Amino acid sequence: MRWLDWIIGFFRRAPAAQPLPKPSPPPAPVVEADVAPPVDTAPAAAPPVAEPAVAEPAVVVPAMEDAGDALVREAEAATGEQADRLWALAGEKYADALDADPGSVRALLSWADALAAQAMTKADDDADFLFAAAAERYEAALDRQPDLAEALDRWGETLFSQAGTKAGDEADELLLLGNEKYAAALALSPDRSGTLCRWAGALALLAATRTGEEARQLRAAAAKQYESALAIDPGLAEARAALSALAAS
Repeated sequence: MRWLDWIIGFFRRAPAAQPLPKPSPPPAPVVEADVAPPVDTAPAAAPPVAEPAVAEPAVVVPAMEDAGDALVREAEAATGEQADRLWALAGEKYADALDADPGSVRALLSWADALAAQAMTKADDDADFLFAAAAERYEAALDRQPDLAEALDRWGETLFSQAGTKAGDEADELLLLGNEKYAAALALSPDRSGTLCRWAGALALLAATRTGEEARQLRAAAAKQYESALAIDPGLAEARAALSALAAS
């Protein structure tokens, strides 16, 4: 230690007769004063502004579709201009759903069904325009999902409804297309007893508007579809009742 070396050296140099001086105390350790950190006088940065939450399409789209469905139900219960306004509002909801999710087949099918239902409240060119718009949306749904039997099923039903508003070759062409759509739906999903029943029902309703041999053939075709539906699901009471009614007619 420095202070001990200093004492030893001192004794070596000091004369013997002289009294020994008291050693100097070691220097006190220098304690560095705590230095306060510099104060940052710069203004504090503003907290980041949170971006508004954006709802996911999985939440928004079904809500829009549900709103469209509700408006359709109101339109079906209304008449005249009020009904037309409600049909238009329903279409806007389906369009909004497709803007949010262009791949939504539910929005396309619901919109197509709504247009077809509205067409049945119109006549002539107005009805044809709405039926054509419905067909476009059924086709768009199939473009997105080619194996969607439900789209073919509904399209077939719409074509039969349109055929009921026509006569002659024009009606026959629509009936042919309707049969093709039902057959295509069953080719994709042969166990669709509901499709068979709707096909049968459409044929039976059409038979009621025809006479003679044409009516007989339509009733026979309807009976065949009901029988096929019952072969899949024997518990279909409505199909069994309809089949009995056809047999009695």
